[in-house]
Amino acid sequence: MRHRVGGVVRAGLAVLAVVGCLVALLAVHRVDAPDEAVTLPSTTTVAPDSAMLACPKAPTTGRPVSTVLAASPRADAQGRVRMRVLARGRVFEASLVEETAARVGLRHRVDPRARSQVVVTGEGEQSTGLTATQVTVERGPDASGLAVTACPAPADRWWFSGVDTDAAATSRLDVTNPTSGLAVVDVLVYSSTGRIAAPGSRGIAIGPYGHRSLPLERLAPGVSDASLQVRTQRGQVVAAVHTARTDGVRPAGSEWIAPTTSPATDVLVNPGIAGRGDRTLLITNPGAREALVQVQAFSANGAFRPSELTDLRVPPGSVLATTITELVDREGVALRLQSTVGVLAGVASTTATARQDFTVSGASLPLRTDPAVVAVLARVTTRVCAASKAAATSLVTIEQVGTSGAVSGREVLPVRVGRTACLDVEPARGTAYLLVSADASDDTQALATYVGRSGVASVPVSAGVWEITRPPVVPAP
Repeated sequence: MRHRVGGVVRAGLAVLAVVGCLVALLAVHRVDAPDEAVTLPSTTTVAPDSAMLACPKAPTTGRPVSTVLAASPRADAQGRVRMRVLARGRVFEASLVEETAARVGLRHRVDPRARSQVVVTGEGEQSTGLTATQVTVERGPDASGLAVTACPAPADRWWFSGVDTDAAATSRLDVTNPTSGLAVVDVLVYSSTGRIAAPGSRGIAIGPYGHRSLPLERLAPGVSDASLQVRTQRGQVVAAVHTARTDGVRPAGSEWIAPTTSPATDVLVNPGIAGRGDRTLLITNPGAREALVQVQAFSANGAFRPSELTDLRVPPGSVLATTITELVDREGVALRLQSTVGVLAGVASTTATARQDFTVSGASLPLRTDPAVVAVLARVTTRVCAASKAAATSLVTIEQVGTSGAVSGREVLPVRVGRTACLDVEPARGTAYLLVSADASDDTQALATYVGRSGVASVPVSAGVWEITRPPVVPAP
């Protein structure tokens, strides 16, 4: 027993000796080391050197005619823009269209019989501000209307307002994974009665360069004025919602529902279309607490607070739909919503013309000093409407760009405080698209609306990516 105790004591003394040596070495190191502060590198802002945009799969009913327009708006850009096909789990390298000259717009007519989509890529400086738009005209016994949608870059969050799955509508969620990795998504549906626990809406896997078209009436049947959140568990995707309505046996319009910005406590809804027809304000509260919402209207004559839209209460996880037809009085009116919790908002507009159609306007990102591309459609009236939450008048510049990439015309639209300003653009012959920009990076938003014989459509005016923030790189120790 004495031998064991002695061994333990000797071992303990040896450990203490080693620890003492280490402490002494560390002390000497601290004394000898220079007393210098560690400086971490800062983030840097640079222009992107590549971009990828994915267009949704074009509709296949109603004899659709779909066209994709792409343009890089930087005047001195070098590089190239290409349109390629995404199909059968890969991106085909053969280009549909390719361009190396700056600001020259590319157009491609989509074959509705092809089981494929268009992917737009930019390389070098041509990727700066790259924008693509898909236009679909449907004329047939099953579907009709004009539908316009942006072809955005992949993201991990998407929000949509104004989706119908009732007996008079057919809606589908189009999810594209244009990357080489696996994507897994969840779909959350909000209605007037609360969030819907839809079977099969979680953990939807989309393989590399894959695509899924999900009929929303299977996830949430019989719901009108619904809102969607599409979020990824893994990877990034491009999400789009297409809705076609009927009036009895007659088609009553179709539309790509534009994605809206994430929930916020201060939301500016882009102006809806002008003219006769029903207008409905949709407010979605995806949170866990009741929302108390105040509404301010921005008309062409100034701002006012409608008495019928005071102290609106939206229960948690639900959608509140309120008719505002008499309030807007055939005008394109923007609405500012201030809420106690984050909400989504949109305005669903229906035309009262012989060929009935509809569109949904929501909130969008503010305009930038860097220009945004707006498509110009043949034999269709293009209107740009803008509104601002800023405290001073802002100036929105609208330039016409010809097929050669040169600017052929310029107009300036003043946007005064608390007002909605609109301009009907009359494109000169040979105009390929418009460039829209603001004089300062403030809270000015804009919406492009299209009115023609085929119907109406609207799309937010949002610039492509002009700069990215590069994270700091710290050397390994």
